[in-house]
Amino acid sequence: MNSRCLAFILYTLLLAAVVAPLPSQATVIISEVLPDPSGLDSDNEFVELYNNGSATVDLSGWKLDDVLGSGSSPKTLAQGTLIQPGQYLAFFAGTTHLSFNNATDSVNLLDPQGVVMDSTSYIGDDSGKVRENVSWALVSGSWQWAAPATANGPNASEQTSPPSPSPSPTPPASSGGTSPTGEIN
Repeated sequence: MNSRCLAFILYTLLLAAVVAPLPSQATVIISEVLPDPSGLDSDNEFVELYNNGSATVDLSGWKLDDVLGSGSSPKTLAQGTLIQPGQYLAFFAGTTHLSFNNATDSVNLLDPQGVVMDSTSYIGDDSGKVRENVSWALVSGSWQWAAPATANGPNASEQTSPPSPSPSPTPPASSGGTSPTGEIN
């Protein structure tokens, strides 16, 4: 892992430890990010929020951003945007114009005063990329790669990992015929 990537990870962990709300304080949280959808990223990438509180929250003036202070500029949510208790609400790139990297990035939710209310970061696999149509999702309190992506609904519980090579086919055992080495059984 190069030093730039390690520095990014350490910065993100420090930022999360300092500014992320405690679970008991959280009301609206980031629950899913799809950085590499099938089709056009500029239309289909999304950030999903979830209201784990007991009251409707007015998101007017709240902002979504990737890396704070760099990357895409923060995108302000429209006036009248409400999220009900227990509701999942996805914001697609075609509307927000927020763009995520397909390797490593952060997602931040800021209140109207610019205070970070929640954040998450993701890193691609050993190839340096995230998998297409696999979301970075909060599942049972832990962030993981999950498929399928589930905009506007509960996250998939299937944890996925980077693809691994398929094992070589093993010929079936038989009482006759030719073995893989060409010998007769």
